[in-house]
Amino acid sequence: MSTGRPGHDPELVDRVEALLPTLVDDLKRLVAIPSVATDGFPAEPLFEAHDFVVELLRDAGVESIEQLRIEGKTAPVVIGRIPAPDGAPTVLLYTHYDVVPAGDLELGTPRRSRQPRSTVRCTVAAQPIPRPTSSAS
Repeated sequence: MSTGRPGHDPELVDRVEALLPTLVDDLKRLVAIPSVATDGFPAEPLFEAHDFVVELLRDAGVESIEQLRIEGKTAPVVIGRIPAPDGAPTVLLYTHYDVVPAGDLELGTPRRSRQPRSTVRCTVAAQPIPRPTSSAS
């Protein structure tokens, strides 16, 4: 049930809140994949993360999914397209599913970054939550 936030559509808030457990579970699964995109690390986890991102897009109803392979790079780029309604602007959402290796904590470099993966799940989650259209009287 919605918390009655001023200025927020209660139906939309309820729909987002209902999705949160699944979104968190998906994010936990994605974060658990050690998809480090650096020389010296195995490529298999990158492809596991790639396949999971494609699965998330398909589950969200994205029908146009492509991959772009770039010479010299291991992980393919995933491109999902959702046609905009007539007259609507095109919106680009960009994120990545690979991470950098853990740094040296004594030198102040961070551990392997997992933050970008949350943007993957949020980006995919945004697709199936269209605002309800109100009928004009």
